[in-house]
Amino acid sequence: MSNATFDNIEAARNDGFNSGTIAALACVTAQDSSVLWGEIVRAAGTQQILVHALTHEGDWEWGGFSKYVKTELPRGSLAAAKRAIKTATSKKVSS
Repeated sequence: MSNATFDNIEAARNDGFNSGTIAALACVTAQDSSVLWGEIVRAAGTQQILVHALTHEGDWEWGGFSKYVKTELPRGSLAAAKRAIKTATSKKVSS
């Protein structure tokens, strides 16, 4: 019998989706298309993609976040993602 839970399966699916989105963002960044970059991030879920990029080594630079996050995303998006990470981390520690 597998130890996989619904939450683990769902997290793996989301991680795969987010990784694919980061790969697409890297291609768009290489073409220097900031508007398209912003549209992809918003369509994929701004906070979800930001949290992924902040928590997976290399994805921040590779996905073009250092180049476009301040100009293409709504003000406060990055701060909200950082708060979400902090909250999730503190919940794990207290569990």
